Amino acid sequence: LVGGSLVWDRQLPYRPIDGLHEGHQLAWANCALHGQKPQLDVRTMYGFFQITALASVLKWCGMTVMTFRYWSLTLRLIAIPLFIYGLVQAQLELPLVACALLAAIMFSTSLFTMMHYDPLRSLFPLMSLLILRTQPYESSFKRSGVWRVLLSGIFCGLSVFWSPEYAIAGAACAMLCLIVSKRVQDVMAWLGAFLVALFVPLPWAGGRWLELLANHLKFIPERAGGYGAIPFPWRGYVFTVVPLTGALLLLTGLFAKRKDVLLAALGAYTLATAYPAIVRADRLHIDQAALPLMAATARFAMRLPRSRGLWFFAVVLIFSTIHAVQSQEPSLLDLRSRWNIEHFREETRKGWRKLPLEPRMVGLVLDFRETEFYERVTKLLR
Repeated sequence: LVGGSLVWDRQLPYRPIDGLHEGHQLAWANCALHGQKPQLDVRTMYGFFQITALASVLKWCGMTVMTFRYWSLTLRLIAIPLFIYGLVQAQLELPLVACALLAAIMFSTSLFTMMHYDPLRSLFPLMSLLILRTQPYESSFKRSGVWRVLLSGIFCGLSVFWSPEYAIAGAACAMLCLIVSKRVQDVMAWLGAFLVALFVPLPWAGGRWLELLANHLKFIPERAGGYGAIPFPWRGYVFTVVPLTGALLLLTGLFAKRKDVLLAALGAYTLATAYPAIVRADRLHIDQAALPLMAATARFAMRLPRSRGLWFFAVVLIFSTIHAVQSQEPSLLDLRSRWNIEHFREETRKGWRKLPLEPRMVGLVLDFRETEFYERVTKLLR
């Protein structure tokens, strides 16, 4: 409840329309509502489940911009209890869970942006790692039941159709966990569950399931090159600190005297989720690494005595606060302004502002070439 109240935004009805992040999501969902299957009949930048879920929400809750905005906000709210559950499953103590949650919310300025932002893209594969809990410094999964391995594989397999680039990174890190632990039966069980989950879209895709899977996987190397638009921001320290921290945690988990394979996997996943931000150089993508970064940092803090661990996280929270201030973007620090809408109401009463509540897409069928516009501009389509 506390985390949800921090993320909730009363100003949503009054914010200007974002033609890029909102417009393309609505265009793809509209195509889905008119019979064009995402990633089959119409090319999208996100997974089949993500666009299909949005189309279903628009169908049942109304074809309005506000429906999409509340759906986007709902995804952010869902991410908070999921993240808490994952940290608890990783056997973190409650003070560390609270610190990790607060630091993640403070770091992720995109949670407060007016643009569409979906933290579940990186959170779903992260959950598949956190479910594979081990005792600190334990290098095997003797205490984790096979159901955890199966659930982890299913989680990661389904996330391929939500955001494939993060899902494959999560799958590689889960394999790192299982292979380093030298549990062959767990590796086989995880791979079996992962492959079974890939068949879940079969009822929707029918005979085109293989094409659907291929389009999702093909999208990963196309995005790995980074759009060729914005150079690496060497002056943006956060784009260096986040992957460097992930790399250090990876090495600590693998080569420290007290080995922790889950810490190594979380560090590797932090490094992997930071990669799209490095090649794209924008805050929406670096914030996708926030939840993995804080989960890995909390796992590392378990290695320290309790008092030192909390002091360590105090430093992390200070770093997150500095990042929020220097980003000059809406953040947790702007909580008061996010709940104040009186001036918006006054502008609306005087006719200076129009609420985006009316339907904007009913009966609209977009030309397929229009839906390709952003991909052509960013050179995603060869």
